Amino acid sequence: LEQPLLDQLVGRRYSLLALQLNAANKFCAKSAPDLLHWSISNYRLLPIYHQLFFPHHYHVATNLSMRCFPIIILLLSSLCGVESVKEVKFGIILEKYQHIKTEDLKGAVDQVNQALVSSTGVKIIPSLEISYGTDPFKTLQRTCSLIQNGAVFIISLTSCPTSIPLRYMSSALAVPHITLPPMSPCDVENRKTDEVQLVPRFEHVFLLLAKIMRNHRWKKVVVFHDDYFNEDFVDHVRRTIQRKGQNDYRVTGEKIFDVQRSPDYTKAKLKELQNRGEASEFFILASEENTIKLLNLADSVGFSGEYFRWIIGNYDMDPAALFRISHNTNVLAVIRKLDEINFSPEGKLEENTINDFSISVKLDYIQDALHVAVKSIQESLENHSNLDLTQVTEVGCLLENAKTFVAGPMILEEVTRENEPGIYGKTGFVQYGAIPVKKPTRFGLVATPDLYLMRYINENDVSKWQYVANYTYGSAENDGWSGAETYFEAKANTLKGMTLKIVTIEEEPFIIKTEIPGVGVKYTGYCIDILEAIQRHNSIDSPFQYEIYPVEDGQYGVYDDQSNTWTGLVGDVIRGKADLAVAGMIRNYDREEVVDFTAS
Repeated sequence: LEQPLLDQLVGRRYSLLALQLNAANKFCAKSAPDLLHWSISNYRLLPIYHQLFFPHHYHVATNLSMRCFPIIILLLSSLCGVESVKEVKFGIILEKYQHIKTEDLKGAVDQVNQALVSSTGVKIIPSLEISYGTDPFKTLQRTCSLIQNGAVFIISLTSCPTSIPLRYMSSALAVPHITLPPMSPCDVENRKTDEVQLVPRFEHVFLLLAKIMRNHRWKKVVVFHDDYFNEDFVDHVRRTIQRKGQNDYRVTGEKIFDVQRSPDYTKAKLKELQNRGEASEFFILASEENTIKLLNLADSVGFSGEYFRWIIGNYDMDPAALFRISHNTNVLAVIRKLDEINFSPEGKLEENTINDFSISVKLDYIQDALHVAVKSIQESLENHSNLDLTQVTEVGCLLENAKTFVAGPMILEEVTRENEPGIYGKTGFVQYGAIPVKKPTRFGLVATPDLYLMRYINENDVSKWQYVANYTYGSAENDGWSGAETYFEAKANTLKGMTLKIVTIEEEPFIIKTEIPGVGVKYTGYCIDILEAIQRHNSIDSPFQYEIYPVEDGQYGVYDDQSNTWTGLVGDVIRGKADLAVAGMIRNYDREEVVDFTAS
């Protein structure tokens, strides 16, 4: 009924009728828990209503309505289609090293229940299992016990030794299972559809890299990756850059840090890249630990300073870890946009302003997985009236005659439908689709979060990170990135006051070497004339100085496949022995890949 009509009915004569009609209106708009609370409250208030409206027949009215009220409530419940809340048990598997407290997990589950119970009628009853990672079989046993006690959905956040057997078991038993990052090192072949992964999407980070390469005119970049981000990610970087019309840009992948390789290997690899002159721009796709190791090793071998550029692409890193980088270099880092990150008024991030970031991200992944699971269970119950969730207790996962969970495939089927076009969760816009950079193509849940791009700065020997730009999901302009168009500070464009080390090779008329008694060696020639003209033009007040020396091996520069190094003038420039080479050198494709030439 419309509220104005109810207001007209509210009077001494029609108060009881109005009260019951108003109850009908409110009942049909409330969820089951709210209805119970509302009913009790109004039941207790009836004597007060009747004292106000029926002062002369108070006892008769109160006696009648108090007797009838429960009956009317039951009738209204059936008429409005109100159903009781269905409590569903979930198994949540974590490892001790995740450092997630039981009370924090309970709070995360409570938040999901508060958000979804009224709309889905499904309430989560969590059963927590803490794995110690050293005994996966014991974790399997305990997980099996959770299933036999009624857990119809498993959500796990574990390392690979525990994750892989868990995923095999859930697939074999058809028990729905959502696994959370890490993703790449835990791939399981020939899985059934009863298990899906929830993984972060990195395409928008690759679009940022393409934008930086275009704006800063990079022609090549080295992508350092580990097992966490396999070679598929490097291929995806290449495809993204090519899709943006940058087909002449070169992307090289270099794997670092796996179980068979020590930091010494990585250090040697960095020196090899330095000798080969591969690039001065680097993009890191690696775990938090490996990212920190790589940057610190790079600093130790001279891959830092003004002429090197680094971008950290793994936005699931804890920003607090960025302050463990011992560097004096140009570094950008992509991080999640979360409430736990507090900036100063100037947009700077300091070490003591970050609150439990990594734990918050893990809890957010768990909440989003629970959100998807609850919605899927709700859809399954609505679409299959005879769906029996209690049958899961008959699953004997450690017995030869084990039964499978009949409802499991139906619930997982809803995962592929529920998230179209997706939900905006704690970890970003979550939807079911192709998991990025997976071969062969696999499907699962992918999350696209909002992001910050930060730049490292050093103020009075204090490390800080300065806000540069941000990414917002759904924004079509600039691929979702807004903020600065140039992300790194420009390299110095003046040579004022500098002393340059110049390597050369004698060849008339370009370079003429003359021995002058009592003075030493003097270099003249066409190239020297140009060099001196540049010196005069650069700064009249304080021109740069230079020191010239002859190349030791007498070569212009070729790449030696056996030693993986460049010889001659090119080699000295690549290795930093010389700032530039001045000579009548022929330009070719191989040399242009590793050093820059003058325009003419």
